[in-house]
Amino acid sequence: MLKQLSGMDSLFLYTENHRAPLEVGCLQIYDPSTAPNGEVRFKEILATFQERLDRIDLFRQKLIEVPFSLDYPYWTEDRDFDLEYHVRHISLPKPGDWEQLMAQVARLQARQLDHTRPLWMAHVIGGLGNIPGFPEGAFAVFMKFHHAAIDGATGQDVQALMHDREPLQADASSYRPSIGPGDDNKPGTFSLLARTPFNTALRSTKLGLGLLFALPGALRMILTRDRKPKTCDSEPLDRRPFFRPRGLPGDPRDLQGRDRERCRADRYSRRHSLLPRSPRKPAGRAARRRMPDPCRQLDG
Repeated sequence: MLKQLSGMDSLFLYTENHRAPLEVGCLQIYDPSTAPNGEVRFKEILATFQERLDRIDLFRQKLIEVPFSLDYPYWTEDRDFDLEYHVRHISLPKPGDWEQLMAQVARLQARQLDHTRPLWMAHVIGGLGNIPGFPEGAFAVFMKFHHAAIDGATGQDVQALMHDREPLQADASSYRPSIGPGDDNKPGTFSLLARTPFNTALRSTKLGLGLLFALPGALRMILTRDRKPKTCDSEPLDRRPFFRPRGLPGDPRDLQGRDRERCRADRYSRRHSLLPRSPRKPAGRAARRRMPDPCRQLDG
């Protein structure tokens, strides 16, 4: 069954390149001592994935591009799905410290996913015996998904799906490797191109209706907006642009910080016509004399 990507998900595919792949990853550390037998084997992890593949579509979905990118891509089921390609087991070389783990995760994150297969990978990383704070026999699982296939809500669903509330032992004997290539259900080029005019017309109609419904509200805001200058009585002073005074109460710097904030509030109020400017100016020598600005001294 074909399912077309949305415009936002397609944007993640169109804007990425080999230097900036739009893929998200998650690193999790597991303590095998909580397992019923005190250990977790890789085959049990494979059995856990295989048991839950059918609960979320993205595990088996792969991309189909429309020729010449005339339309958004489609998701379709991968009949040649190979679980052991997507779930792999690696181990850090000795001594297996934190720096080696981070370097390995960085290499895995930098490696782009194969767009001819489902856009996700999971690496089970062992050999973490020299990392302080990690339990004995601990292992890590680094999962990576393309941003076109997963978002925040879907990521939470995947994590909830792959974990149990109680420590249950997976049945490793239930795991069955892939039986090989299946029937190709990829639609033909003509079928994809035939869908393009209808999809384009449908998206244009939705966009036009959205703009039509938003137009009355936009016009109402433009015609009824208040053109009067802002005053302290009509609108509270926005104090977010000002720095908070440094120092704790009782600190000598606290008083100076309050004076600096008061000066900046006064400048902001005059700049935005919140306070009237003084109509009188000093005359004579007093006008030519440069008086020291206390606010400038505080800023300096």
